[in-house]
Amino acid sequence: MKTLLLLRHAKAGVGAPDRDRGLTGRGRRQSAAAGRYLAAEDLLPDLVICSDARRTRETLDGLALGEGTAVQFTPDLYDGHVPELLALVRGIGNDSTSCVLVVGHNPTISDAGRYLAREGDPASLSRLALGMPTSGLAVLKFEAADWSAVGAGTLTRLLRPADYPEAG
Repeated sequence: MKTLLLLRHAKAGVGAPDRDRGLTGRGRRQSAAAGRYLAAEDLLPDLVICSDARRTRETLDGLALGEGTAVQFTPDLYDGHVPELLALVRGIGNDSTSCVLVVGHNPTISDAGRYLAREGDPASLSRLALGMPTSGLAVLKFEAADWSAVGAGTLTRLLRPADYPEAG
């Protein structure tokens, strides 16, 4: 069983070039709350694939996953779309990697969730159809022995910032 976590970056500010926009105070609180949720639900990833944009890197920092988590930064999640995201996930070579977190942007994160979530909680599927807000988290499970076989999955939950305890 493989678990894929799709996280849209936390709330970002305006006024800087897009790639250089950092998190707002609310965004920092959102990412910290998402990190606490991941820890409390035993959803800590073995690997993080993160866009190289400032707001995604700051979101990842706010999750406070610890130094033992492998992280791969890539521009493919900033400029890319679903095919690029899927290529990154399917290219994970380590069969012992059971949980992967992708930190990226819309529309790619929402589109990937809709593409991969073929079944699951009806309320979560309906909310996903509307797209993921900043700090939105989709938890997908796959009956796959290795990442190259990841395709249709089950959406087990979809969280919005208000769903995290102490999101602020």
